[in-house]
Amino acid sequence: MAAVAQNRIARTLAEELGLAKVRSILAVARCSTRQSVAAEVCEQFGFRDQRGRLQISTCLTGLGRLEQAGLIGLPASRTRGGWERRPRGTGKPPALPRDVPDEAGAVRGLELRLVDNEADSRLWNELLLREHPQGDRIITGRQLRYLVWSDHGLLGALGVSASALHLEARDRWIGWDWDVRQKYLDRVICLSRLLVRPGVQCRNLASKVLGLFVGRVGTDFQRRYNYRPWLIESFVDTAQHSGTCYRAANWRRVGRSKGRGRYDRDRQVAEGTKDIYLYCLDADFRSHMGLADDAGAVALEPAEGLDGDQWAEKEFGQAPLGDRRLSTRLVSIARLKARNPTEPFVECANGEAAQMQGYYRFIEHPDGEAVSLETILEPHRQRTIKRMRNETRVLCPQDSTVLEFSALQGCAGLGPTGANKSGTKGRGLRLHSTLALTASGLPLGILAGECVARQFYPKQSREQRRKLPFEQKEGRRWLDSILACEQAAEQLPGTHLVCIMDREADIFELFDHWQKSRKVDLLVRVAWNRASDVAESLFEEIRQAPVRQTVRLAIPGRRNRKSRLVNPYADLEIRFQAVNLQVPKHKRSLGASPVPLWVVYACEANPPPNTEPIKWLLFSTEKVESTEKAVQCVREYAHRWRIEEWHKVLKSGCKIEDIIATDAEAIRRVVAISMVVAWRVMLMTLLGREQPNLPPQFLFSDIELQVLSRFAQVEGYAPPDTVAGAVLLTARLGGYRARKGDLPPGVIVLWRGSRKLGDMARGAALFTGYDSS
Repeated sequence: MAAVAQNRIARTLAEELGLAKVRSILAVARCSTRQSVAAEVCEQFGFRDQRGRLQISTCLTGLGRLEQAGLIGLPASRTRGGWERRPRGTGKPPALPRDVPDEAGAVRGLELRLVDNEADSRLWNELLLREHPQGDRIITGRQLRYLVWSDHGLLGALGVSASALHLEARDRWIGWDWDVRQKYLDRVICLSRLLVRPGVQCRNLASKVLGLFVGRVGTDFQRRYNYRPWLIESFVDTAQHSGTCYRAANWRRVGRSKGRGRYDRDRQVAEGTKDIYLYCLDADFRSHMGLADDAGAVALEPAEGLDGDQWAEKEFGQAPLGDRRLSTRLVSIARLKARNPTEPFVECANGEAAQMQGYYRFIEHPDGEAVSLETILEPHRQRTIKRMRNETRVLCPQDSTVLEFSALQGCAGLGPTGANKSGTKGRGLRLHSTLALTASGLPLGILAGECVARQFYPKQSREQRRKLPFEQKEGRRWLDSILACEQAAEQLPGTHLVCIMDREADIFELFDHWQKSRKVDLLVRVAWNRASDVAESLFEEIRQAPVRQTVRLAIPGRRNRKSRLVNPYADLEIRFQAVNLQVPKHKRSLGASPVPLWVVYACEANPPPNTEPIKWLLFSTEKVESTEKAVQCVREYAHRWRIEEWHKVLKSGCKIEDIIATDAEAIRRVVAISMVVAWRVMLMTLLGREQPNLPPQFLFSDIELQVLSRFAQVEGYAPPDTVAGAVLLTARLGGYRARKGDLPPGVIVLWRGSRKLGDMARGAALFTGYDSS
């Protein structure tokens, strides 16, 4: 059955044509009461609900607003000022249940009884008035009420009402805009009352009741109102309850409310913020609304939507560039660049004049705000958050790298990058990025990034630099990335984020900010030998702590003093203890207080010959009260090297330092595209190792798999039945020999293979007439 959009009566009446029609009805119709005016307006406008009944009550509300605004005149209200509402309840307390078991599974005769008569209605009202904290408040809109009965007596009650008009976390999760919400808001109902009687002590009863409720509310609502809801929302006051029963009944926490309530016109925020929970009654609700299946806060698998046909559209297609043609051009540039990321764009476009012209028009676009690194990356960032939603714990390493463009003598907007060995001062940009990784180190995407020119500061003493406000220091970029992670965490109520940083981020302001916000956790390598609360030297104190465990850890790409690769495995001794990070002397006047942290020390006692021993001293904002937690911190810090590998892919693979441009803004746009291209190739490389049994369709199009299958058949290799098999065949196209002692294929060989595979796939498509659309 097709979805029926709800009538937006007040909005329709307030429009110019609607208002003129209402005035015409008032001038012609002989209506002596407001009720009759509303009935006539409903007839003329066709305001009927799904049962075919006139929507007189809602129409009266809309007409009343027009009267209050002085736009129309209505008959005088006949309501007398001294009129009193009839009693809602029974006037006496409901009987207490008897012999209720301690466990919900032992409750006999548990059922939900729909309130559909006067006696049950009064009993429901009396129960809520006496035993629910909001029992004296009227629920609004279309309603259903239930009593929770059993052989032991009355155990509780539930009430359904209209959903909230505006709810940021819910609306973001659904993914609808204002117009779609206006059409389909009535398909969301609210469980506004949930009561288990205070005297009933029965484990799991609330979740059991919720399970019975969601199993029947759709049918009950359809019988009464002639349409079926798709979603249920509810609220939990975390000052009084934890929401455990909702989670046990498979409801999804999507965020927190703002605390304004339905009628808070003056933004008093009197309700208090609450956790928002949603339950999906119809899995296809987005399709019914005309939304894409991946709209809103859905969870994506790491490789979902990254095959050769659609990945660029998914990762860039919704970029808010102000012009759909710019977004289309961005998708085209990204698709071509990904086919051959090691070559300049003229090679990627095969010298086609139209492609080259479109490319330069895009990167040299005059509107620096509309077409920026941030807007280009925005759709990828949103999909990264969706991929994070599948994880209970996400690591967020951040780091900086210098992009050298000294050869671009005429390029405007570059900054200093330091001096080389000959003393020549370089010019370029600094890229600071934050990746999102699974707990095993699989890259989910780029969560934040900035590419800026460092400023030419006059020479300052250390004391002068120390007195600068933190907002004016370059270290501010670390806090900005933490804030970006906190913003993402607000959309990920079921995911724990850990920001991982190197020694450059050992800055007191970061820990002070964490102490005030505590939205994400920090794992930072210590740079400064501070005094702790019990010793003058933190370094000496932790070195004297007892060894809790020795753990073997893989350190990829480890080299000795002669830059030769050595055994990547290191045996690390683990020590840990709690400390209070003291406020630096020059910060004490700002009112900061000591920060409680845990310090973890991982030290390599027997390093390979001519190799620097590993000595990691880490600050963790999470409690480290066990050896297992300390080892987890060390293993997670080891994943910080993933962002350095990604930087290497950007520079050596995408050749971003070979960009030719006349200003820094054009460079940033190319860098933004290359950032995502490099992430995709890196993910493809690692998926073949860490999730080898995934279907190959996650990363390869149908025509590419056909080419790989034919290649495997001709050469006598195993067919590409999995991601690992398809990645291995792609690497073989790039020259990988797959000998017994060879390491897994790396990024460069996979790029070469991907380029050859793309050429072969396009040739096959031309020969066979294959159309990817």
